[in-house]
Amino acid sequence: MTHRQRALGVWIVCTLCAMLIVAGVTAQSETLVNGGFDGPFTIRGAGEVVVAEGWDPAWLQGDDRQCREPCFRPEYKPEEQIAVSGKSQRWFTTFARQFAAIYQRVNVQQGQWYEFSCDVYNISEPNGRMEVFVGINPWGADVFHRSMVWGKGYVSPYRTWTRVSVVAQAWGDRITVACGGNNDWPTQNNAAYWDNCSIRRVEGTGAQPTYTPYPTYTAPAVTPCPTGAPGTGCDYARIKDDVATVVAGREPVAWPR
Repeated sequence: MTHRQRALGVWIVCTLCAMLIVAGVTAQSETLVNGGFDGPFTIRGAGEVVVAEGWDPAWLQGDDRQCREPCFRPEYKPEEQIAVSGKSQRWFTTFARQFAAIYQRVNVQQGQWYEFSCDVYNISEPNGRMEVFVGINPWGADVFHRSMVWGKGYVSPYRTWTRVSVVAQAWGDRITVACGGNNDWPTQNNAAYWDNCSIRRVEGTGAQPTYTPYPTYTAPAVTPCPTGAPGTGCDYARIKDDVATVVAGREPVAWPR
C-alpha cells in the first residue's frame, strides 16, 4: 500500500466518523430526555423539590395575575404507586393555589410543527378544579413567558390517566416543552402525576396550532339606574356602591382557561 493510498484510507475513515457523529447529533434532536420519568431524580434547591433528570421545575408564588394568593411552590416527588409504568413525576399543594410546571428545552428544526403530549393523572380533594395541561414555547423561552402556548386543559374526572397534547410551530431552533398544573381553589389536596411524555414532528402543511383562550368572566348583575324626571337617576354614591359590590364578589379566574 502506497503512502497516498494510506492517506486516502485515513481520510475515508475520518469522514465516516464525522458523518456518524453528525448523525448522532441529529438523532438526539427532536427527542425528549427522560420522557418516561424512569431515570434518576435529583433534589433541586430544597428537599421538597425532587425532579426527574432532564426536567426542571418552575412555579409562581405569592400573588400573581395567573395564580392568586395563596399561591405556593408545590412539593415535587418521584412516584411509583401511581404510574403508567415504572415511575411518574408527582407534584402537589396543600390548602394553596398553584401554577406549577416541569419543562425542558428541545433542539428542533425552525419552521416545523411539533406535537407534545403526556399521560396525566390529577387529584383534587375537595374539588378545587385542578386543571392539567401541556405547553410549547415556540422561541424556547421560559414557561411563564407571554409567548407560551398552552394546550387545552383537563379537569375531571379525577383519578384517571388522560392523554393531553399541544401543537405549535417552532419559531427558532429550540423550543420549550412543559407540563403544567393550575387549581382554582386552595383546597386540601391538588396533585398532578405525569408519565410517558413524547414529542413528534407534525408533517404536512395542515398542522393546526393550539391556541390558549383568554379567561372569561360572567357579566355581573347590576341594578339599572331608575328613569324618570331629570335629576332622579343614579348619583355618584350609587355608582360607587355598585362597583364595589361587583369587585368584591368577583373571584379571579385562574389562567390558563
